[in-house]
Amino acid sequence: MNDLGAPATLLGEWARIVASSLVESGVREVVISPGSRSTPFVIAISAREEVRIVDVLDERSAAFVALGMARASARPVALLCTSGTAPAHWYPAIIEASLSDIPLVCLSADRPFEHAHCGAAQTIDQIALFGSHVRFFAEVGAPDPTESALFGLRRTVAQAVARSRDPRPGPVHLNLRARKPLEPRAPETSSELALRARVDRVLATPLTRAASCDVVPAIDEAVALLARARRPWIVAGPMPAHDRAARDATLAIARTTGAPLFAESTSQLRFTARDRVVALDALDLALRVGGDDDLPDVILQLGATPTSGAYERFVARHPEIARIVAGASDWTDPHGSARVMLLGDRGATLRALSSALPVLELDTAWKERWAMRDRRAWHAIEAHVEQSAVLGEGTVARATVRALPRGAYLSIGNSLPIRTIDRYVRGGENDLAVLCQRGANGIDGLVSGAIGASIATGTPGALMLGDLSLLHDLGGLASARLVSAPLAIVVVQNAGGRIFEQLPVASVAPWAMTHFTHEDQGRPDLAHAAALFGLGFARVSDAPSLHAALERALVHEGVTIIEAIVPPHGAREADADVERRLRELEA
Repeated sequence: MNDLGAPATLLGEWARIVASSLVESGVREVVISPGSRSTPFVIAISAREEVRIVDVLDERSAAFVALGMARASARPVALLCTSGTAPAHWYPAIIEASLSDIPLVCLSADRPFEHAHCGAAQTIDQIALFGSHVRFFAEVGAPDPTESALFGLRRTVAQAVARSRDPRPGPVHLNLRARKPLEPRAPETSSELALRARVDRVLATPLTRAASCDVVPAIDEAVALLARARRPWIVAGPMPAHDRAARDATLAIARTTGAPLFAESTSQLRFTARDRVVALDALDLALRVGGDDDLPDVILQLGATPTSGAYERFVARHPEIARIVAGASDWTDPHGSARVMLLGDRGATLRALSSALPVLELDTAWKERWAMRDRRAWHAIEAHVEQSAVLGEGTVARATVRALPRGAYLSIGNSLPIRTIDRYVRGGENDLAVLCQRGANGIDGLVSGAIGASIATGTPGALMLGDLSLLHDLGGLASARLVSAPLAIVVVQNAGGRIFEQLPVASVAPWAMTHFTHEDQGRPDLAHAAALFGLGFARVSDAPSLHAALERALVHEGVTIIEAIVPPHGAREADADVERRLRELEA
């Protein structure tokens, strides 16, 4: 044996540095998918009592479980899997994490360099596998017993975790090589004992702490624009649930300025106390029906790009309106017409803006006209819901939100569900944390993400999504066994793809709609899916049954699937009816 000792001992010590450095950098949760090549790292991480390990068989689901955990907790969550195509299944979640600023530490095990590019089994090129979608990548290389290499490994792990948090949170990727034998062996020889002592010295050295200082962007121009405003709007798009500083600062801005606030459900500003704030929760409907005759002079747009299509079209029609975009970590202006863009720490930026703003001299008649328009819009919405003879998307959304206890979390699927909640559920004071995947706006991994959020928070929650979204992540239900808190998965069963009925393709090429919706393909029996994974299940087709099912689900430990049967074309018809009613009220 050479003076390096047994390879298995070196690999075990190398993995011990990885595990220790993760813990010292603040990682407390690791989602693991099983595989051989990752064995030494699984063993090393398992030996750390500080770490909570979540085992998820499927790598794609595992990545979304980790994403949901990190989204709900705002803490970096690590992922670990074997080599080959295994880490490739992380890709959709990594893209979403990158666009949504969610800290993930992705640890892919890999085969040694000599197995590359020669047809070796379970070997692909994993170097820079995720390209520009990660904030940091390092090929860690083969285990090396030299002290400089051991310190380098420790620094690299700490650097990766730090970059997952700062300056802009997001995913990072470390590629970890491992050569067989993969099962660590305790040191026995003098060289192996010397290696153990060397690693102990490295780990005893205090870890470098890294964080950028909070730098508040220059806000003078934004303050000047707002100070002159007489007809300002505040429009709040998606913002993180954990960022209470940004939420409180936004409410302070609305109260100080008196500006009407349009808060989408994902902004964390709709389902919370909003005393002394003029809320325009129905602005999307008002803009769909009209709204070009009473324009604001300044718009303060906060958070990520708003979901509302009506607002998007409004901004495109009126580039002359001075628009300030703030509270986003990256450029958030698809139209290219924003006057001022304030980038940087969201909470610090909005606090600085709030403290610098004077009380505005608003056009009170204009403000009251918009408040009246909002009241008329809600009157039209309420009339439609109350007079509807069948269970519709709007009723499902209202029941789901209102059933949640104070402090619970609400996960919302993309496509129709997020728009339905924005359009039909008025703001309230139940203080809900709203989770969404508005980075890439995809429907993938929604079930796994909600399960991850439940694991991280341990609080009651609900996920509202469409039937296609559930089918897209059906395998995520395998992780439902990890959930102990009540989690209601409310599936809007409308034969899938109904968002396309509200897009131009429905009128331009109606004959092609069969390729976009799934009405003719039969409805899968979701009761069988629930039974397969041992989950609670209820199928409802009327409001009283839905309310009763939600009440049971939110006191029952674990996951319950509630399938809400609604008319296939109900969303399109409901929106048309609400718009007709509002036009009649405004006539």
